[in-house]
Amino acid sequence: LLDVHVQDAPKSGAPRKRTPLFDIELAEKVRKDRFSREKSTYQLEYEFRQQGREIGSTSIWSSLKEQGFKKVKLTKKPGLTPQMRKDRLQWCRDHADWTIED
Repeated sequence: LLDVHVQDAPKSGAPRKRTPLFDIELAEKVRKDRFSREKSTYQLEYEFRQQGREIGSTSIWSSLKEQGFKKVKLTKKPGLTPQMRKDRLQWCRDHADWTIED
């Protein structure tokens, strides 16, 4: 058997829009800061389209999933009330001089 007989033929269809360089760029964009992590795939798709890159939200999601990112629901912690702040400060002052044995 010759190698020529088992080589893959050129594949038909459109070229891939996702390249390894795109995957790296996408991961850097998502990891940049807190606000970037909170963006949906549709928002990321819009940003890429603004840059002239035609890539869909499904491809973006596939790339993120392959890189280990997961869907999470954004949660917001309630803020501290003035009374809670006062109580925390008082607790810190009361325990400022404690040792490990205490």
